[in-house]
Amino acid sequence: MRNFLPFFVLTVCVLFFQTISAQENKQVRTIRGGIMCGKVTSLPKPPYPEEAKKAKVSGAVQVKVIVGIDGRVETAEAVSGHELLHKAAEQAALAAKFSPTKIAGEAVRVSGVIVYNFVK
Repeated sequence: MRNFLPFFVLTVCVLFFQTISAQENKQVRTIRGGIMCGKVTSLPKPPYPEEAKKAKVSGAVQVKVIVGIDGRVETAEAVSGHELLHKAAEQAALAAKFSPTKIAGEAVRVSGVIVYNFVK
């Protein structure tokens, strides 16, 4: 008999797009970075909101994030999934930490998506 049923499953790999600015006066280029599983150093699980449990809401929530040059998440915005799950997913994403990304020895900001799966 199981005593614990998981209410939350996290997609471990995070898809990212690297934003690179070479110099202030030059154009900003976007390069597709691929899967960056090794860059995650801390990825907290969001709590399953009571209101969502009562409403029997579940499913995936995609959160668009921007990771700063220090590896901390600067912004997090839920872009899909049920609204009752958005706030919890955004707050968890803001608490995530990543290894800083460097291109040619220069730290860069990175944008991408974290997917949280809320399971009943």
